[in-house]
This record gives sequence, C-alpha cells and structure tokens, in this order.
Amino acid sequence: MLDKTAAALMLAASLMLAPACSAAAPATDDAALGAQLVGTWINPPDSPDYERIPSRETFLADGTYTYFEYKDMACRRLAERITVRWTIRDGILTSILSDGAILKDKIISLTPEKIVLRSLDDGRSYFRIRSTACPTALKGTHTASH
Repeated sequence: MLDKTAAALMLAASLMLAPACSAAAPATDDAALGAQLVGTWINPPDSPDYERIPSRETFLADGTYTYFEYKDMACRRLAERITVRWTIRDGILTSILSDGAILKDKIISLTPEKIVLRSLDDGRSYFRIRSTACPTALKGTHTASH
C-alpha cells in the first residue's frame, strides 16, 4: 500500500511541476532566438516588402538595432539611420521606435542565413537575409521558400 501511495504522490508531484517547466521553455527559446538574431540583416529585392530602397538592420545583444536606409542603389549615401529597441517574447519580435511607435512581428523561422517574419500589424510575411552587402548587389533569389 505504501508503494502505491508513494508512486501516486510522485506522479502527482511530477504533474504539478510539468506546467512550470513548460512555462519556462518559451523564455529559453526567446533567448536562443535573440542570440541568433544578433548581426546584420538586409532587405533583399525579392522580399515582399522591398520598396526599391536599399536598407539593412544591425541587431546588437544589448537589445538595440540600427536601421540604415540608403539614398542610392549602391548603398554609398546614407539617407536615414534610426536606433530602435527590440525584445523577443513568445516568439514575437517587438521593435520600439524612438517616437514610441511599436511594431510587432511573429518570427516564423530563423536560421543563421535567413529570418522569415509575419507582421502582426498588417499580416504581411517578409524576410531578411544575413549579409552586410548592399541588397542591390545580390545575385539570385532568396525567396521565403528557400
């Protein structure tokens, strides 16, 4: 009888601890996503949100990124440079602009070479590739299906 009681108590304890352990998993995943996001990403010409304006974003581990937008297609003349705060929570990348505007994007996939995002503001999916090259200098396609 004692063995059955001990087994029942152990089962009950493990069931009570399971939700606590699974609740901690997203934070670990978010930390891993954040670590993998650090670096420079460009908006390639074949991304659905490309508007013929070359740009790049450099994410830092301190929770900021800098957005660079260029005046020319060779990325030699800087038009704009904006510093943004970022966080990842439950797989959502939140960008907080200096004017207080907040952008939220669901991270659909993240590899060392590519990030695919879906805007929670307008539902549009788009992607970035890891590179420091000018987006207009890229050869080939980088579509979300690759």
